[in-house]
Amino acid sequence: MRVGSWLLALAGVALLACGPLPRHVPPAWRPDLFVILVAFAALRAPPGRDADALALCWMTGLAKDLLSSGPVGQYALLYLAAGAVIGRMRLALDARSAASGAALAWAAAFTTECVAAWAAGRGGGRLWPMPGAFRGVLSASLVTACVAWPFFRCLDRLLRRKGKPRSLSASYDEVGGEA
Repeated sequence: MRVGSWLLALAGVALLACGPLPRHVPPAWRPDLFVILVAFAALRAPPGRDADALALCWMTGLAKDLLSSGPVGQYALLYLAAGAVIGRMRLALDARSAASGAALAWAAAFTTECVAAWAAGRGGGRLWPMPGAFRGVLSASLVTACVAWPFFRCLDRLLRRKGKPRSLSASYDEVGGEA
């Protein structure tokens, strides 16, 4: 994925996450659109270009850090780790499937929000967040997985219209180009 396209997608997600979502959707039902971008970048990275995908994951986390009131670098590090794990899982799963992307987006959202809740002190000194916070993290991560499916489909369609393969890890021979 080109950096310009990624920055446009990141700007759109940031505007949506800062504008209408906080006003109209309660926190427990608010999807983490940044995690969906991380999962998409990590799953659709071309072979041998994992470093580029990890850089995009880190940039996404930094954008969320700058838009949140938490410590700068927290989500950048969490999303970098999530992108690395998703990149490794890409070998075991079908990287072109929106269902596998939604499952990985759920796992990434759940894990990153649990770690963020623990780092913010909402865990009460325990590893897991308090029961009320845990329910909020669980519901928000499930909503993220439900939103990830159509989000992946839209990004896939945009990539196909630009003449790129459906999956960035597919060879260009499949779409009539040269490898």
